[in-house]
Amino acid sequence: MASRTQSGHDLNDLNKESRSTAEGNFIMAVIGSRGSGKSSFINLLAEKGIVESSIPGIQTVDFVDDLTRRRVTLVDTPGFDEDNGVTETDVIKKITEFLITQYNTIRNLNGLVYLHSVTSRTRIGGLGASNLKWFLNLSDSNTFNNVVVLTTFWDDHSAWNVGEEREAELKSKLRQLESGGAEFMRHHKTVLSARRVLKHLVLKSELDSLTAKHEAEIAKLEEELKKLRKENGELEARRKRETTDLQKELRHTQNEKTELSKTLASEKKTRQDLETKMQQERDEHKRQEQEWTKKFREQYEAYKAVLNGLHDKFQQMLGDRWIKFERGMAQELLLVPSLVAKSFLGTYSLNMEVRKTY
Repeated sequence: MASRTQSGHDLNDLNKESRSTAEGNFIMAVIGSRGSGKSSFINLLAEKGIVESSIPGIQTVDFVDDLTRRRVTLVDTPGFDEDNGVTETDVIKKITEFLITQYNTIRNLNGLVYLHSVTSRTRIGGLGASNLKWFLNLSDSNTFNNVVVLTTFWDDHSAWNVGEEREAELKSKLRQLESGGAEFMRHHKTVLSARRVLKHLVLKSELDSLTAKHEAEIAKLEEELKKLRKENGELEARRKRETTDLQKELRHTQNEKTELSKTLASEKKTRQDLETKMQQERDEHKRQEQEWTKKFREQYEAYKAVLNGLHDKFQQMLGDRWIKFERGMAQELLLVPSLVAKSFLGTYSLNMEVRKTY
């Protein structure tokens, strides 16, 4: 187990700060069998951390990592011990209980380190089988991306002969973890080696967080896009309806325009025909008028000539008759007194002149 000492005042202050910023903490659990090097690994990471826990068998160590500048909460767990009846399932249940109790809700782990010594043949069947579901339940990822299988005691001389063979055996038994995204790393009991593990998990967590955020944003954008597509579909349908109506109206207007053009053309032709016909009738009337005038003049001249001839003939006939009449009258009036004769003959003579004139 990891252990730390510090004044009560500092401990309380850090505990309060840790609780107030718990959601921003990077929570990493460290599990493994007894003697796998858990305490050594935690001591290298949190040299000046503060220990706190309210769950029996669980201790937490809070510190600020200088490399990643993240506030880290390490969850130190009991080692698997078959002799004392502590199994992987028991440890995972304690971690779950701690998370629910500590944060009053289900707060998943940001990272999980499973330590295994290459110098021992510790049984790992339980971890590689049914407890993998517990791993996923504890993880804030839907894969094993935030899991590191850390092999230890590579500095031991016995590891020179069997280390790689044990590592290959471990990978074979935990093939499902590896295929699910878990990383197999080696620990050499150095601060650099320990921090490399923490850095890997922090970056993985941040990447998962960014990926989740990105996926959420993508989902939101897709939802908005779907909504926009629906709205655009409605607008497109409305536009098509309006376009269809406008096209119908345009065709109707075009037909009316065509019909009007035809009517105007017909009326224009009719008017031109009427004007032509009227002009023809005017020309014909003028021609007939000229002919009638010519015929009238010709007839007038003919009638005038006939009348003049008749007048001359009548005058001649009348003149001859009056001469004979006057002569006879003169002979018969020799016996009438001269005063009466002159008066009578003078009156007759005047009438004769008048008749001659007309």
